[in-house]
Amino acid sequence: MIKDPIQVLSSFEMLENLSRENLQALHKAMETLTLPAGTPVFHEGDRGDSMYIILSGSVAITVETPDGETLELAEIGEGHFFGEMAIFDNSPRSATCVPKSHACFLRLRGEDFYKYVKERPQAGISIMQRMLNTTTNRLHATGAFLSDLVTWGEQAQARAITDDFTGLYNRRFLDQSIDGRLREAEEKKHPLSLIMLDLDHFGTINDLYGQDWGDKVLLQAVDIFRNVFREGDILCRYGGDEFTFILPGTTAGEAQELCTKMIEELKMINLLHDLEGDLNTVSASVGIAAYPEQGKEKKLLWERADQAVYRAKENGRARAVIWKE
Repeated sequence: MIKDPIQVLSSFEMLENLSRENLQALHKAMETLTLPAGTPVFHEGDRGDSMYIILSGSVAITVETPDGETLELAEIGEGHFFGEMAIFDNSPRSATCVPKSHACFLRLRGEDFYKYVKERPQAGISIMQRMLNTTTNRLHATGAFLSDLVTWGEQAQARAITDDFTGLYNRRFLDQSIDGRLREAEEKKHPLSLIMLDLDHFGTINDLYGQDWGDKVLLQAVDIFRNVFREGDILCRYGGDEFTFILPGTTAGEAQELCTKMIEELKMINLLHDLEGDLNTVSASVGIAAYPEQGKEKKLLWERADQAVYRAKENGRARAVIWKE
């Protein structure tokens, strides 16, 4: 049984903040496509120009291996979307998508989406930001092999929003994300924590041991960040040894607990232990400002998290400090 398309659209995280009027306009921009089992939606190598939302049925995502075998990478069902990056990048599809059962889809062509964005810019920008975040999270979750094969052009987009060296989000993505996350926190009356951190004495590490050792420290620190923080947290490299994290649904106290755990794990990095130098321990100074406890506006949270970093340094480094008056 096919659900009400407007109800289906409103169930997507990337569309949940849209008004019914905007959802109806988006649905009007789409076309309905019904396919029997085994009839491909598109083939690997096809030029992409559309994304799809599954109203009913399920779809297998497959690729052809170098020896000619068909490999099924995933199966997605009702309420999921795929092929989304084709509306940004018309590069050839990197996988074949085939219904495993009789399936019904909503199809959105790139040209129709851009027309929608032109007519309803606020709604369109909201969709693009959330779509980008969902797609990037999918890239991180699937692993390198799947990412290489099933990105439908996502790799080019991922490079635009990720830091080449660490693989974390970059400053551009941070700037794009924070307004939407704050708006979401306000609408849902959920907390949100903004975290800023500097690795302690990182310049000294580079001076003492060379940039190669500094790079190794950075990469091990990033592994710890990924292990400690959670799916849905937005981890960004702001520049050099400076990082900024957005933790949706997280109070300042909860963020401090996570950061304290992270600092303790950083201290366990033993890369520098056997080197000849006075600095053998890795640590970080962390500042935290949370919505709505420490402020409700982006600029204020940003300033207060930055001030908290300096207070952490003044108080001896290797600690996480929540901003206070």
